[in-house]
Amino acid sequence: MSTTIDGNTVLIQSPALAPCSIPLLPTEPYQVVANLGHLSGETYQVTWNVEVVGSGFPPIRSISATFSVSSLFSVAAPALSPWAMCLLLLSTAGVAFAALRRRNGRLSR
Repeated sequence: MSTTIDGNTVLIQSPALAPCSIPLLPTEPYQVVANLGHLSGETYQVTWNVEVVGSGFPPIRSISATFSVSSLFSVAAPALSPWAMCLLLLSTAGVAFAALRRRNGRLSR
């Protein structure tokens, strides 16, 4: 497999064996993982070609999609407000203190 990055265009070429047949509709999910390294842009046009190596014929299959790097990391992480953090800390400390007192009470009997 070879991967070429030229500006905002990514070309992934996968070799296929000569007696290979690829159905029009895949019978099961298939994926190819390619390490693209550090990407400095935000949007890329990715094309994946499956071709018979050394045949000189056009690709057997060609799939293209737009890939946005910024959308991978745009999920907001849930966070508590400072007041909620203080309340959580105090309630956790209160439960721990009560559990320790109950434990010490049982041990002293």
